[in-house]
Amino acid sequence: MPQHPSHATAGLDGCPGYVRGWCCKARERTLRRGYRDVGYLLAGRLRRFRPDQVPAEAWAARLATLGEALDRHDDTAAVGWFRDTYPRLMALIPAADQGEFVAGARDRRRP
Repeated sequence: MPQHPSHATAGLDGCPGYVRGWCCKARERTLRRGYRDVGYLLAGRLRRFRPDQVPAEAWAARLATLGEALDRHDDTAAVGWFRDTYPRLMALIPAADQGEFVAGARDRRRP
């Protein structure tokens, strides 16, 4: 599915607005694994959620950087990547739950 041009403007820094809904469900404890599910669901769509101001080539490099952090289990670097890339999204995830969010993104990378 190609990125819809309104994703960045209607959503959270390049993420469509329904990602906010995932965060609301996690906060309300209606997602089975909370913010871990949000990380898992988002990680499966990152290629499509490129912020408008980031060229495609640069986005591929940034995704590789995130992948390396996830593979090293460097949660500090991964949380930093998400904060830098999607600051409005990460503002919806309590700091205490950001490790679980990253764990979900790492789960998505596993074969």
